[in-house]
Amino acid sequence: MKILVAILLVVAIRESTAGSCDNCLCLDCNHGTCAVIRGTAFCFCDTGYTGTYCDVVDPNRPVVSDPCDPNPCQHSGYCNAFGNSFTCTCVSGRRGITCQDVTNLTPCQVAAEDLGRDPCPMQTCISIQTGYYCS
Repeated sequence: MKILVAILLVVAIRESTAGSCDNCLCLDCNHGTCAVIRGTAFCFCDTGYTGTYCDVVDPNRPVVSDPCDPNPCQHSGYCNAFGNSFTCTCVSGRRGITCQDVTNLTPCQVAAEDLGRDPCPMQTCISIQTGYYCS
């Protein structure tokens, strides 16, 4: 109970200017979630945002972004996140940075072209719907 009271007090002090709104329909929490506490609507901000309407970037809490959300890969491509960047693993018949291009090449042929060499040295490359494997 003490924790809840402390949270409510901090929220009430921090977000006091939102007090004129009594429901979440009149409060637009840009980067957060609205909640009504004792008849007053408040914004609870996502990590990296602050302010009455969660519209101010908080320099002390950087925004956590996922370059794969939403998925930039088209046509059922799989997104692989690497920090703030991504690569797409395309299904058979697709290629390009976001799997936007159609290709008649097999996944083994695409891999060989991308790598500039045989993707399965001393083995047989087997093309499958989601890529290839070496056997």
